[in-house]
Amino acid sequence: MSIRVSSNLTLVLKIFLPTLWIAFFGLLTLAIFFSSGKENLLFSDWTFKLSILGLFLVFLAFIYFTIMKLLRIEFAEEAFSASNYFQTYQYNYQDIEKIKEYNLVFKTLVSIKMKGLTKHGRNIYFLKSKVWYNDFVTKHPQIFESLIHK
Repeated sequence: MSIRVSSNLTLVLKIFLPTLWIAFFGLLTLAIFFSSGKENLLFSDWTFKLSILGLFLVFLAFIYFTIMKLLRIEFAEEAFSASNYFQTYQYNYQDIEKIKEYNLVFKTLVSIKMKGLTKHGRNIYFLKSKVWYNDFVTKHPQIFESLIHK
């Protein structure tokens, strides 16, 4: 039986935030970019239009290179699985080089560094659910004693 150790916030950040950003701010950017500026003089200024477009593209790149790397992680006694909500792959604990935790303001980011290349890359990132993650790690210390580095 596997236990999900990643936070519920992963689903919101990975699916809903990019969808809302592209849909709403993308449409607002298009509306500002193609407006004539007769109603509002600010919209006729090309510096303002390019600034809004740049802001949209920078945050879109931020989402792609950070938030889209987060995965849903489930631990089981013999292996763990990593999912991007479309595809799920299972990996053995023996393939893990180290596990490192980074304390963020609101959550803890966990990085699982694999010994070799996987379908999700060499590093697997997830936001940990403190209750489920800590519970699994304390119940199975033989798996994680040499892997976790804080």
